[in-house]
Amino acid sequence: MCAIIGYSGFTIGFLYFEETAPHIIAEKRKRLERESESLLQASNPTASLAPATPEPPPIRKIGMLEAINDRSVVTSIGAYSLTAFTGIMHDELYVIWAVSDLARGGLSFSSQDVGLTLTCAGAFLVVSQVRAVARSLTDSLTDCRHMLF
Repeated sequence: MCAIIGYSGFTIGFLYFEETAPHIIAEKRKRLERESESLLQASNPTASLAPATPEPPPIRKIGMLEAINDRSVVTSIGAYSLTAFTGIMHDELYVIWAVSDLARGGLSFSSQDVGLTLTCAGAFLVVSQVRAVARSLTDSLTDCRHMLF
């Protein structure tokens, strides 16, 4: 189920995010060109319609080998892999360690104790993620307000 949700999010992001969808970028460029032309004509109807800004370079598509050799891509993949690995190890190994005997280095917890600790950890995780998302949204809205005014 999680894999389906993750794949769906990736697909939607690839198709609709401005950074990865060339058709959205092309539409935005056309709209900006039309707006700049209409502004130029309104300000000086006899002036020639020269572009006010130079044309941005076309988007260059890179292949898989070039992407793998890019340092930022490798760093991002490595950071994600390490984070996923630690999350999976925590989910799988914590329970085994918690119920193991004290003589073997475990905590000798009962199943209720393990459930309680996992519940507390989950509650902390939910609160911390909500605070992080709220903070990032507040920062984004503040940045947008500064750009608009």
